[in-house]
Amino acid sequence: MLAVTTTAAHASVRWATLEAIHQLENPRDLPNPGPFGELGAYQFRAETWHMHTAMPFARALDRSTSDEVAVRHYEWIKAGLERAGVPVTPYAVGLAWNGGLDAAINGRSPRIARDYAQRVANLAASLHGAAPAAATPPAAIATTTTPLIVPTPSFESEPFVVTLPRSVPTPVITSKPFVVALR
Repeated sequence: MLAVTTTAAHASVRWATLEAIHQLENPRDLPNPGPFGELGAYQFRAETWHMHTAMPFARALDRSTSDEVAVRHYEWIKAGLERAGVPVTPYAVGLAWNGGLDAAINGRSPRIARDYAQRVANLAASLHGAAPAAATPPAAIATTTTPLIVPTPSFESEPFVVTLPRSVPTPVITSKPFVVALR
């Protein structure tokens, strides 16, 4: 039973992390290539795509195919982080996804990759918190809340807390880090 629960929890965190990356990279699934030729929902570069599949790179525009390759890439990053003894978190995965696995492991990620990873972590926490377990009755979903703690301007000493219903998705994209606390 524990293995099933652990696997389900991992799949849930993986889904939230990948959806956060999708929301940052190409939320409307536009077919236009990125500035370095990236394609698809996760804005894969051709080299990354071919690490995980022999399918033509143009298939990155097909969402279901792109999702399959994203899961493979996530699992590759996860395995690399685990081998290095780095905790597998949405932040660590986002850092490796954007700045490279070696840089994430060795603490040499550029600031832009660290900012990206923080946004992935923020969104993943929001998405993971907004997706209650299927066994939770609808009445409990409506009354459960997710406090969202957002940093305030530097002249104020206390963080600003916003409480939203857990059933309402609350993705937040910010350049400043914030903490999402789940009850």
